[in-house]
Amino acid sequence: MQAVIVVGVPGAGKSTVVDKIAKLCKEYTLVNVGDMMLEVGKKKGYLTEKDNHDTMRGRSNEERQELIREVFNEIAKMKGDVIIDTHASISKHGRFMPGLPGDVISGLKDSLKGVICIDAPTESIILRRERDTTRQRDVDSIEMIDMQRMINVSMVSAIAQRYDAPLYVLFNQENMQEESAMRFKRYIDNAFKGTPNENMHK
Repeated sequence: MQAVIVVGVPGAGKSTVVDKIAKLCKEYTLVNVGDMMLEVGKKKGYLTEKDNHDTMRGRSNEERQELIREVFNEIAKMKGDVIIDTHASISKHGRFMPGLPGDVISGLKDSLKGVICIDAPTESIILRRERDTTRQRDVDSIEMIDMQRMINVSMVSAIAQRYDAPLYVLFNQENMQEESAMRFKRYIDNAFKGTPNENMHK
């Protein structure tokens, strides 16, 4: 098993980019940590059928971390090349909580081939959140979004350094989703297969 972790603040366009490539590249298995946490939480009785990604953020840190650990235990058993769609940090009412506890990552230390941080201009993040009526997110100030973007990069940088994994940063500009998706594919191919990277950032 080989794994690449993909993170991004809500509104950076992470899921759009990841889903687009996952549909095109069947050789990779995509797992969404939030979806798996919901499934495990409902089985354990922590969550109800009415819970979703947004209500789950309001759960206690202890419950969240137990769910994250269970999910990553399942991921560690998977075969092949796995793209892990998750969050480096979780923001709720001005507090930031780690989305990837250290002991969770340690279970992947021999399998982790790269970490990809999908980022976007703060103004684009705000616009995307406003357009997405399917989610119930906090209304964050520009300063708070800027702070979470910095926290995300800090957290994934620490993970990459600790486990000697390459860190890729993909800046997902507004109206450039196709270009971002293709760049993401080059990053994924480079992480899993070590493909030449001369044109990786184009």
